[in-house]
Amino acid sequence: MRIAVALLLLSCAVAGAAEEPVALPVVNPGFERGFEAWANAAAGRFGAFVSLDRQVKRTGEVALRIRCPEPATSPWLAQSIPAHGGATYLLKAWCRGAEGGRAEAALKIEFYNEKGENTSGRYSQRLTPGSEWRELAVEAKAPPDSIRAAILVRQFGSGEVWFDDVAFFRVGEAPVITVDPPRIAAVAGTPGRFEVDLRLRDAGQGTPPRPEVMLLTSEGRSLPGVTMDLAADGPRLHRGTIHAPALAPGDYVLRFTLPNGHIDCRLAITPAKRKPRNLTEEGVILANGKPFFPIGLYHVSPSEYALLAEHGFNCVQGLNTTNEARFAESLELARKAGILVDVPFYIRGEVAKNLPLSLDRIRRFKEHPAVLNWKIIDEPDLRPEIIDEVADAYRKLREADWDHPLLLTIASPPSYGHWAHFCDILQIDPYPIPKQPLTMVSDYCDRAKAVLQPWQNLTAVLQCGWLPGPPANQPTYEQARAMVYLAVIHGAKGIFWYSMHDPGWDLTKTPLWPRFKELNAETAELGALAILGKPVEVACDTEEVHAAAWEREGRVYILATNPGKDARTATLKPRAGRWAAGRDGAALRVLRGEAEFKMREGTLLLTLPAVGSTLLEIGG
Repeated sequence: MRIAVALLLLSCAVAGAAEEPVALPVVNPGFERGFEAWANAAAGRFGAFVSLDRQVKRTGEVALRIRCPEPATSPWLAQSIPAHGGATYLLKAWCRGAEGGRAEAALKIEFYNEKGENTSGRYSQRLTPGSEWRELAVEAKAPPDSIRAAILVRQFGSGEVWFDDVAFFRVGEAPVITVDPPRIAAVAGTPGRFEVDLRLRDAGQGTPPRPEVMLLTSEGRSLPGVTMDLAADGPRLHRGTIHAPALAPGDYVLRFTLPNGHIDCRLAITPAKRKPRNLTEEGVILANGKPFFPIGLYHVSPSEYALLAEHGFNCVQGLNTTNEARFAESLELARKAGILVDVPFYIRGEVAKNLPLSLDRIRRFKEHPAVLNWKIIDEPDLRPEIIDEVADAYRKLREADWDHPLLLTIASPPSYGHWAHFCDILQIDPYPIPKQPLTMVSDYCDRAKAVLQPWQNLTAVLQCGWLPGPPANQPTYEQARAMVYLAVIHGAKGIFWYSMHDPGWDLTKTPLWPRFKELNAETAELGALAILGKPVEVACDTEEVHAAAWEREGRVYILATNPGKDARTATLKPRAGRWAAGRDGAALRVLRGEAEFKMREGTLLLTLPAVGSTLLEIGG
């Protein structure tokens, strides 16, 4: 489940006809004036990889050449252009590569709001061009609060590509009114109170016109009982508070109208009672009646299930196929290997189109002992074509099976709260290597736990790599351990790894693979504490050190990690009482990792090396 580079395209249903394409000014579109107006060029971030080529060009005197031997660098140039929320834009450019080259060319449109936040974006297809010039294009709709767009030309992989004649168009006019957020989720049987921002395309004289609100069923029938409080914030912006009646599970529409147009906001209502039997009230997965901490892996062939089991994996992303015989065979191979299966329902990236097959698969295989859960879709927040199909699928799949949990993997932390309404297991995929701090893992876990119900399971998908590099994006063994500790300390009750196979990637031929058996053995120890132990609240005086504790069978176990680049010392103590250890740490021992410690008067002084993690035991 590779991290998607495209962010969520916030799509809305808008009245009005499409307009003829309107060309928007791009400064220096053919690079005839060097790198003028293009960020990251010349002495900038990617200056070493970009140049002007007077020999290879499509029109004019020059073309842009991007040449980079490092696959993970992916250099790009960008230009900022004003944009309007709700409008649709088209970016085009011509590109070519070297004869027999392997580098890929791509375009991207990004959108930014008044705070400078990158709120969405979309890539074109990646093209591996030959020596002939070819045109690339990408179209994207601006989120309601957009004030500018960034247009990017980018190289992926190792090698060189050329770009020339960049053009940018508005192909869909901004609607007369936009709504943010464009979709809302709520719980059945409870009156709703929702906050929205309504932006008018045109600023009138004096007080802006006031939009009206209607509540509609998915079939367009009007429902009573909805009201809206509005407060104007400038000539174009209304901030609204919607009061909606209690609704039954289903899909609805909040329609905001002006005399000359309207905008629809989707309202999805999830059942009030939806916890499956195979999840405890604490979010622990039950597999064949017993507490289970998944240790899984993505992109694995069924022929490798036994190999995974030998290396300590107990779970796997299943086979994504319409072939029922192959699917059934894969479940049997998993059962024989002692592997449980996260069953995917998103063949060809579809949801609604797959629903009949998904329901039939539940009917046929829900009693199979290798089935752990059903996965509706991977990263729907990045798939605008199916984003509004998930809620209905969740409700129907839940009715078909009240035992097995339904899973979503979500890429964007700001959207966790929305998607938590339509899953039982939330998978998150923080991938910090090579450019982000390891604490990206704990940050994502914290944001997820803040919006999940206690019974919902949080599983962290961690990276074991998918790019061979250089530089590769595989963590070191120490970094991998630290990520596991960060995830468990911050509430994860399952770990998956991405990935076993990707183009040019085979995990078994990488430096981390020989150590996975011991890594998974340690993960299983930590996981057992997280799902079987009683949490003990810990106070830590050093923010660089992350720690949590559990009591189990008369002993207390402390997990601690220092994901930073320097050694750190921290003082740890329970928020209530003191550690029940003997004098000077006599009853304290290190079970995993390296650490220096002192125990005095019920307070633990702990020193961890850089990227160091430890499991301590008190008592016994």
